[in-house]
Amino acid sequence: MTMMQEPGTHDGKPGGLSRDDILDNITLYWLTNTSISSARLYWENKHPFFSVKGVTLPVAVSAFPDELYQAPKSWAEKAYPNLIYYN
Repeated sequence: MTMMQEPGTHDGKPGGLSRDDILDNITLYWLTNTSISSARLYWENKHPFFSVKGVTLPVAVSAFPDELYQAPKSWAEKAYPNLIYYN
């Protein structure tokens, strides 16, 4: 990206990737041998992270104020039918 391009543009095409951008990414994963571990992250997270789990054990949930995602009580009640404590 040159100094004159706007952020988020590649070769003057908004949101597009140049051939060099694609080759840079492929080379990075190829040379560092990290393509499989990178793909694994996407494979394991193909389902929503906070999908309902249906755990039947007694469960307590604490939602701390500085967490990136606080599980709402409505979600916790769906995910854990035997929710005994929520704070």
